[in-house]
Amino acid sequence: MSKHFWGSLLVAALLGGPAVAADMPMPVKALPLPVAVYTWTGCYIGGSGGGLWAHKRWTDADNLSTTLGSVRFNHTAGGGMVGGQLGCDYQVGRWVFGIEGSYHWADSNATSNDLIFTNVSGTTNVSGFGTVTGRVGYTIVDQALIYVRGGVAFERDRYSTNNLTTGVQLTSASENRTGGLVGVGFEYLFLKNLSAFVEYDYADMGSRDVNFSFLTRPGSTTYSIRERKDIVKVGINYHFNLAQPVVAKY
Repeated sequence: MSKHFWGSLLVAALLGGPAVAADMPMPVKALPLPVAVYTWTGCYIGGSGGGLWAHKRWTDADNLSTTLGSVRFNHTAGGGMVGGQLGCDYQVGRWVFGIEGSYHWADSNATSNDLIFTNVSGTTNVSGFGTVTGRVGYTIVDQALIYVRGGVAFERDRYSTNNLTTGVQLTSASENRTGGLVGVGFEYLFLKNLSAFVEYDYADMGSRDVNFSFLTRPGSTTYSIRERKDIVKVGINYHFNLAQPVVAKY
């Protein structure tokens, strides 16, 4: 073959190569998947339940009594509670600051014998329990929050004494009591706007003089009642537009 043939073939290859390459499909670069970013900033409402244990100690505070200053009853009113909470949070970095109000209906009861007059019993019933607290939390991951809380607790109490021999109720009393509360908890956003939590609280409700009215005769008597309370609760919260997924920038 002549050298003109080989020269023509080389020129055709050089000119045709780029055109063929241009017609070939280019590899498609994989795009990153959207990344969900969560924030705790916003307000929420929820329901919760659990148990409370009110440790009550009654001391005779009636100046007319021959047992003034003596402990008469000592028991723990335990039972269940159910209610709800409403609050708002604000997140700064990994820190979360918030305020919450809650109320729970309770049925916590206890009865014990008089430590001096053994034919008499005393009964405590805690029928309601509420709190107004602030909280500070830290997000160990975006969806998981550990926190501490503190504030004011209040409750509704009823009391009575009974004659164990005759079964007759001797006295009755009721009060609204306030005190201080501290607690710790863990909360997790498991869906876009839903979280679940578990919490332990300790409330010191102080000492109060409570006036008991006699039911079988005129008059009254007074007990100084000291209370400390343990509370364990679990619940679920609905968050308003808190955990919205954000598409990552490409």
